[in-house]
Amino acid sequence: MVASDDYSRDGHAEASVIGTSIDELDVGHLDDETQRFVLETHLENIGFMDFIGFELASLSSQYSNYSSLPTVPSGSSGARGGMGNVSAFVTIMKSFIGMGILTLPYATAKGGWILGPLALIFVAGLSHHCMGLLVKLGGSATTKTVSFGRLAAQICGPSTKILVDVCIIVTQFGFAIAELIFIVQNVRDVVCLETQGEACPSKGVMCTGALLLLLPFAYLKSLQVLTVPVLMSNVVLLCGIAYIYFCFVGQIGAHGTASGIVAFNWAELPVFFGCAVFSFEGIGLILPIHAAMQDASHFPPLLRKAMMILAALFSSFGLCGYAAYGPEVRDMITFSIPQNKITSFLRLFYCLGIFFTYPVMMFPLFGVTEGKSRWLRDSRHWWRSAVWRSVLVGLTGIIGMQIPHFGLFLGLIGSVACSALAFVLPAVLHLKRIDRSDATRRGDVKDVAIIAFGSTAGMISFIMTLRELIVAMQSDSAE
Repeated sequence: MVASDDYSRDGHAEASVIGTSIDELDVGHLDDETQRFVLETHLENIGFMDFIGFELASLSSQYSNYSSLPTVPSGSSGARGGMGNVSAFVTIMKSFIGMGILTLPYATAKGGWILGPLALIFVAGLSHHCMGLLVKLGGSATTKTVSFGRLAAQICGPSTKILVDVCIIVTQFGFAIAELIFIVQNVRDVVCLETQGEACPSKGVMCTGALLLLLPFAYLKSLQVLTVPVLMSNVVLLCGIAYIYFCFVGQIGAHGTASGIVAFNWAELPVFFGCAVFSFEGIGLILPIHAAMQDASHFPPLLRKAMMILAALFSSFGLCGYAAYGPEVRDMITFSIPQNKITSFLRLFYCLGIFFTYPVMMFPLFGVTEGKSRWLRDSRHWWRSAVWRSVLVGLTGIIGMQIPHFGLFLGLIGSVACSALAFVLPAVLHLKRIDRSDATRRGDVKDVAIIAFGSTAGMISFIMTLRELIVAMQSDSAE
């Protein structure tokens, strides 16, 4: 564990998280370093002002020394200067809109144009319910914390906390690999298209080049230098989604709905499940967003409205993409939209934005692993940390080069780590909560049902997705 007690309170500067002083957040309870690093490198990057393009607060620039993290007393939900309703609402929205949305047309093809959107709405509703359980537990007098892992430790013990941390680390590492796959495949395809096949670098060459460009960012001790690039990636994400929607509408308007689309695809629905759960990737930030609000009582209706909008956005995006391109829709929707100069430019620009979010995904992994090892933390031998970070970055490249199918890889992560974080663990913690004065038989049955559903659906989805991924890898190697 990181020895946060060595940190001098008198010496730390006050940092802001979305307009909220860090002294107003319950970060002091985040003695599990996984949660601390994820918050330091993510929460400050999804604030309202950052989202619309005016300001980016960076906790990591204040606390870049992994061996001496601040211990901060918990604050009240109504603390002065906290997040307002609009700020919190947009923050929730941004925390759930990521790369997962790009696979939803492919996921809808796996579920059907009726069953897919309905199942996606069901996943959104169940996710919302489980987030509500976490918020309730996080605000309880017996388990007051903004840390998912800390909550698990308080209720179920250290082994459950380890499980939460492992799931978070797997998702972080998976996000980084997915981003690398996206960059390599899209840049390679654009180069091939624009040179009319005269210059088509291999996937290995492209991956090696991307890693060499990304490697210097792994040695950063602070993410402050990435303030503007990360802000740019948010803008690029919004522009990209809007342009892809435009392509969907244009395709349907010109050619009508694609032939071969089916309403119900029960056989491949488990593959859909993993991609759908991956899309709702922001559950780990729900507790700190709730804690940062000026009036926490406004959080539940804001979360409900945000999830309704996200469910509508995700289901319509998937449905329109499937209707436009049919069963042949690609797992990476950027490969299905019309290829022209504008599309090529936007794809490259999208890759550039994702390029600068890769270090944000890797930063927590560096901090967690280095924080657990004195050998790596030794400042007299800085090269040890540099070598270790190089190994982790190289590992993302090695794995990324072996993955031929972007959508199936995201589904694999979603079926295991994301489904555990989104469904199984919140229900387990609620069922085993310390204060059961409000417990009812109906509530307990509901928790057990969610645990059973999340575990069973996740396992079936993992098996089927893994099987399809192996087939795709064999086909790719044969070529």
